[in-house]
This record gives sequence, C-alpha cells and structure tokens, in this order.
Amino acid sequence: MKRLASRSNSFMRALACAAVVLVVPPAVVGACGSDAEIGAPPGSADGGDEGTPGDAAPPPETEDAEAGVEAGRPEGGRTLTACAPRVRDPGSATPSDGGADLCASDDACDADGGGRCAAPTCLPSRALGARCTYDACTKDADCGPGGVCGCGAGFAGQNVCLGQSTCQTNDDCGASQICARSHPCTLIVEGEVCSYCNAPIVDGTETAGPANGGSSVGYFCTTPSDLCRPGATPDGGNQGVCSYFPARQLWDFDFGP
Repeated sequence: MKRLASRSNSFMRALACAAVVLVVPPAVVGACGSDAEIGAPPGSADGGDEGTPGDAAPPPETEDAEAGVEAGRPEGGRTLTACAPRVRDPGSATPSDGGADLCASDDACDADGGGRCAAPTCLPSRALGARCTYDACTKDADCGPGGVCGCGAGFAGQNVCLGQSTCQTNDDCGASQICARSHPCTLIVEGEVCSYCNAPIVDGTETAGPANGGSSVGYFCTTPSDLCRPGATPDGGNQGVCSYFPARQLWDFDFGP
C-alpha cells in the first residue's frame, strides 16, 4: 500500500507540473523535478552554481587615495612654504684667490644668529671672498608677497629668497605638474661668471651666464612641453643641468662649461 501511495504521489506531482509549466516562471518549474525547497537561496545544495552566500562581489577599482598624494601628479616638487628648523654645519672659509675676505672663521660671525663664515667656490677661478652668511628667511612670507624662501639653497647652506620664482608650491601649477627648483649650470655671481655646473647661489639674485640662454634661478612649474626633468643631467658626458627658461616657458638642458 505504501509503494502504491508513493507512485500515486509522484504521478500527481508530475501532472501538476505539466499543468503549470506554461504560467509559472522557469525558476519555480525547476523545483518540480526534485525535492528541493522552492525559494532556496542560490548556492544551496540544489540552488545551482551562482556562488556561495557571503561571497560579496569585489569592490570597484578606485584611484590611489593615499594621503598627501594627488592623483596624476608625479612625486617631488615643493609642498611646504616654511623651512624646517636646523643647526647649520660649520663654515668652510679658506683664503680666496683675489677676493676680499671679510672673515676667517665662524668666530667672526654672529654665532647666535646662525652665522657661518664661508667663501663661494666660483670655477674656473675663485675670486669671491669669504663672508659671514646668515639665513635670509625661514618662510615664504619673509620674502614678500609671492616670495619663495629657498631652504638651504645658498652656497653655504643658508636660506635665501629666490625672487625670480613664479610658484610657491605644487598647488600653483597645473594638473600633473610640480613646482621645482631651477639652478642653472652657469651663473653670474657678483660680476664673475661661475660655471662648470658649480655656480654658487649667494643671495638669490644671480642671473644665468651667457652660455645658458636665459635660464633662471628659483622655483618654477613644470610644463607638458618640457624637454627634461628638473635637475637631470644630459647624456653623453656633456656638462649641463635641466633648468627653467622663462622666455621659452619650459625646462631644458642648459649646457656650459
């Protein structure tokens, strides 16, 4: 009797499924062929291969949101407008070749004011005398409106105002550009042409030497037209450094001796 009842139940279930197949969604009809519970979640024992509960879809890809890093902007450039406190290294004054020495050691300078006695090295000959050097600024505001304080930019590591600058931080530049320091290979310093890519910055007012074609000292934005990366040196053993040319409004190598 039990076997007969089971066969009767199977026959009636098959008949019921045949009656509703035209009006019931396929997902429901699929349950008619087994003892699976209608409405079972995907991924259950008989719920198909749609994944297992708890396997969330991967999060969408996002841009790098690391603090302090702007998307699309290369590393480097100027981000701060003040210099970090520090104690300057001792001066390195030595007798100059023809220059007027104004000091012979740090003792002749105001040590409390951070003074250091040093002589600029001006190649090919050094005709610039030793002098006491001091920090002219500690922050951009010390250099006047729009000014830039070149932290440690001086030849003796002193801070100097770089008045030819046209940017203070990366934020002053366009997208994907940075505010970088330009230090031409050759500079006219106190009337002397200092070259061999060792031109000293004494007070930040120096101008480019004749071999540099108009490059400048200071901070300037990079541009999409640049021919080199700030501070880079050319290949092939040539003397030069990547500097900014205001008249051309781009960065390029300034060759020189």
